[in-house]
Amino acid sequence: MLIISIVAMGLLTLIIIPVGIVLACQWGAVRKREATVVAVQDMLEKDFTADQIREVLEAGGLADHNWQQQLLRGARNTGNRAKKIFRHACAG
Repeated sequence: MLIISIVAMGLLTLIIIPVGIVLACQWGAVRKREATVVAVQDMLEKDFTADQIREVLEAGGLADHNWQQQLLRGARNTGNRAKKIFRHACAG
């Protein structure tokens, strides 16, 4: 009975640790994306251009290549058009 308990605890540990690591990494990615969303929303409200937004995100380490491409393609002008592109990028 003791051996079965030890083996079961070992297997359980081998499952729990990797799952915990994956969850922690994903949680960090979600928090980074939230920080990016808040930063971009604030910059859009302040009428930053797409190039300025890209520079700020890259300088802060928040740049995501998908976001960068979305901003460069369609958000050359600020205002409603840039906000629509931003909302589209957030939905994906």
